Amino acid sequence: MVVGNNRSLGGRRPDLHYGDDDAARYYTILSTMAPERTARLANFDRDTARLVPAIHGAAASPTRAELERIVRRVAEQVRAASTAGHETELYEASREHSDPDHQEA
Repeated sequence: MVVGNNRSLGGRRPDLHYGDDDAARYYTILSTMAPERTARLANFDRDTARLVPAIHGAAASPTRAELERIVRRVAEQVRAASTAGHETELYEASREHSDPDHQEA
């Protein structure tokens, strides 16, 4: 699961410039290991969207609802694999603002 977000929460901090770029790079790397099981949540800026059009078209917005949907899907896949006797690994990469004073994501 790759999450990228350039936007600041509530405008308290300036927007980032490369969170979406980092998300695109992580997705590219992780999808070589499991292309059908790599999820990405990111709003790409115009420059990044132009550089990675295939990823841009398939990315969902990094909202709480989308994150919860993907976490449920991954949990189901891990349960199914475990039941079938397979080992599983989960990689998560996130590039976004964090606000230690207001624990929101």
